[in-house]
Amino acid sequence: MIQRHPFRLMLGLVVLAAVFFALGGPGRNDTSGPWMYVSGLSFIAFLLTTATLVVLGLYLLAVRLRAHRSAADR
Repeated sequence: MIQRHPFRLMLGLVVLAAVFFALGGPGRNDTSGPWMYVSGLSFIAFLLTTATLVVLGLYLLAVRLRAHRSAADR
């Protein structure tokens, strides 16, 4: 899926990161209750999703550069 639809996958990750970021806000100042846990876990999920997006972007950049170089060598 990464090779065939990279931008669709990256767009899905951006939307997922936005949802996690939005869920991380409501309980950020709570000291107890369920929103404290939902906010904390959502913000951690946002950070992991953002890191995944960066790594995927770097991977796709490397694949494109390698394909460009191999096409130039022919």
